[in-house]
Amino acid sequence: RGGEMLERMPAAGPDGAACGSHLINVARGGIADEAAVAAALHSGTLTSYASDVFDQEPLPADHPLLGCPGFIGTPHIGGATREAQDRVGLQIAAAVLAVLDGRVPEDGVVGVA
Repeated sequence: RGGEMLERMPAAGPDGAACGSHLINVARGGIADEAAVAAALHSGTLTSYASDVFDQEPLPADHPLLGCPGFIGTPHIGGATREAQDRVGLQIAAAVLAVLDGRVPEDGVVGVA
């Protein structure tokens, strides 16, 4: 099915601009059929594919995408920025203080109905 979807990508948008030769997936692994993407890159249907999410992470050394022209892969580490870590630390501290004060944390408690 993934190959069929790639074949249906338009060559031009409504305004006539070229499109359909680049694909970016930063949502979830498994959304893009990685075997179909690899085949499309090798055939030229896709010019490039960039992703930071994959079916299997980390990618095994023999993964077909790793040998593809136009493939750009990065680890899914968006939450590892200093800013994200600062926010998580503040959220945890606020939750602990709320519980110690007898309140339910603003974001709730995991596993409590």
